[in-house]
Amino acid sequence: MLAYRTALLTAALAVTAAAQTALAQRAQTSQDLVPEAQESTQADHSEGRLDHPNWLGPFVPTPANVVDAALELAGVGERDVVYDLGSGDGRIILAAAQRFGAKSVGIEWDEALCETTSAEARRLGLQDRVKVVQGDIFKQDVSAATVVTGYLLPKSWERLGPILKSQLKAGARVVSVNDPIPGWEPIKKRKIKGASGKRDWKLYVYRIPATFATSTGIHVTDVAARTEVSSIIRTKRGIRPDELLRVQRDERLEQALSMAVWKAGTVAFIYRATGEGKEITGPNTLRHHFSMHADTTHVIAVGVNNGKSYHLHGDYESMAEFNKLMTDLKMRVSHTMQAEAVAEFYRAVNPENNGSLDPIHRLLELKQRVERQCQTSAFDPHEAEFDTWWKRAMPLYADLSFEQEARPRRGSYLVEWIVLSHPYPGLCASDPLRVRLKVKKNGVIGKLTYSSLRSRDAKGRS
Repeated sequence: MLAYRTALLTAALAVTAAAQTALAQRAQTSQDLVPEAQESTQADHSEGRLDHPNWLGPFVPTPANVVDAALELAGVGERDVVYDLGSGDGRIILAAAQRFGAKSVGIEWDEALCETTSAEARRLGLQDRVKVVQGDIFKQDVSAATVVTGYLLPKSWERLGPILKSQLKAGARVVSVNDPIPGWEPIKKRKIKGASGKRDWKLYVYRIPATFATSTGIHVTDVAARTEVSSIIRTKRGIRPDELLRVQRDERLEQALSMAVWKAGTVAFIYRATGEGKEITGPNTLRHHFSMHADTTHVIAVGVNNGKSYHLHGDYESMAEFNKLMTDLKMRVSHTMQAEAVAEFYRAVNPENNGSLDPIHRLLELKQRVERQCQTSAFDPHEAEFDTWWKRAMPLYADLSFEQEARPRRGSYLVEWIVLSHPYPGLCASDPLRVRLKVKKNGVIGKLTYSSLRSRDAKGRS
């Protein structure tokens, strides 16, 4: 019996020793694959170590609802080409093709996972829209992508950042799952509740700016800026790829901005964008029907020297965007003429959508505008009402100065002009209002205020 127990103990010790040897070998292998967080030698940070797939992060399947949310947040549509970096079992590229109609490419190091993805694409009949590349994401050409997705470690994104900026076209979107890209500013974020007892998921969407680097700094082209504006509007307003979007450059606004900053040449490209309807194609026709976005006009500026975009009209943050543009242009309003030029640009853009801000310059112009109000009324022409209004208004406003005026006030400038108010429903005539706009010396706009014209205005203000 003693000999039997001795034999069992000897065998157990042998198994334990073998297990310890195997664990040691496994730990050594893991150390070879994954860089240590501790201090390491220069050899540990060799290019070969960084290129290993484990550097990107472990393969963790993304839930289907998170996949759909990521693609929706990036505004993926039929005209997009989606690249997934570290595509794993292909669930993102398959969803992009099957549920969003996009063409998609997955880049994955693991050959078995590539085969799994290809087999599933064939099973779903998506082999013409889905492609899998077995290889290193750091060595692939992704310039054809309009959307890039990835569930990677922050250090992997940090290394990929310069590659994506150099290869992707202006307006391309990048989606990171769970971790933000170091040094990048997201245009959208979303938090998705995890399943019961599991962690939440986070999504970050970025856009490649309309810039390119030169030896003298950053410059923007009209084509790149126009592409970015289109991408901004489609992403923000949810305009699908099959809906028409008209983007027109407004050189008049560009000149008004140059006057406001008191500089020669174009300081920003400015575009007006309007949704026009859905594209319908046939054998011999191309037409469109009305879209819910067709009645909204957006004004977006793209800085020539910084590549930043500013949504100046059509967005709930347009006023803040307007002032951000003024600040980034390093405005220095030094005299009343420049303050008036800033007010002129503000009126033309109208970031807060305050109705018509067009100034009235003389009494005859006031009469003509009120007359047009009556003629375009939904009711019969109110000739009698207009005559009554004119008999009252002519003596009241005959001596009124309709000239725009700017004057210094408490370290800023106060710009005033006259506008025509809107009549009450059923009436054809309205009265003029005095508008006051505060322009700070850094070009930032204060609150716009209105006041009625009183009889003392006819004799001049005290």
